Amino acid sequence: MPINHETRTKTGLEMVSLNKKKAIRRRCFDCSGFSQKEVKECKWKKCQLFPYRMSTNPNSGAQRAKDIKAYCSWCIDHKHTSLCVDVNCPLWPYRKSPISDKSRDGVFTTTDEF
Repeated sequence: MPINHETRTKTGLEMVSLNKKKAIRRRCFDCSGFSQKEVKECKWKKCQLFPYRMSTNPNSGAQRAKDIKAYCSWCIDHKHTSLCVDVNCPLWPYRKSPISDKSRDGVFTTTDEF
C-alpha cells in the first residue's frame, strides 16, 4: 500500500507516493548523489539494499522489510531504528515493521512528532 512521504530529491524536498520498492530505489539515488549511473555501478555489495537498487524484487516482501530495517539500523550506528531522526529519508516510514509511526492523516512530513 503506497504512502505519501516528504523526501529528498535532486532539487529539494518533494511529497511523493512510496511503497517499499520505490523507497529503496529513492534511497539508492539519494546515496549516490541522484546519479542513475552511480546506482547502477554501486560498489557497496554488502549493503542490504544492493540487490534492490535497480528496482528488482529478488526477495519476498517480508525479506525486503527485514533488509530495510537492517539497513536503517546500520545507518544509525546499529541503534534501534525508532531513534532515527532523518524524517526525509525515503526509508523512514519503513524503518520498523510493521509501520507504526504513521501520522493521523497517513502523510509523513518534517513536522511529525516522534
